[in-house]
Amino acid sequence: MPGLPEPEQVAAVRAKLLDEGGPTDIDIVCRGASGLVPAHELSPRFAALAEAGMTWWLESFGRGEPPAAEVEAVVAAGPPR
Repeated sequence: MPGLPEPEQVAAVRAKLLDEGGPTDIDIVCRGASGLVPAHELSPRFAALAEAGMTWWLESFGRGEPPAAEVEAVVAAGPPR
């Protein structure tokens, strides 16, 4: 399970979609496990991803991992900021 994508990857996907005629307001959805990234790095990492074009983040969890209480805590915390 990957942590977060790199902003350069998001920017490259967005550029390719625009080159292929996609709309400039296209949504870019990324997924991964933000829990694999140190907490103090999350805000700047998500800001860089948003700057590169990411508009949606889908948090991913491995099957049966982590325990349900940890998943519930992530959901209760709301979107990354």
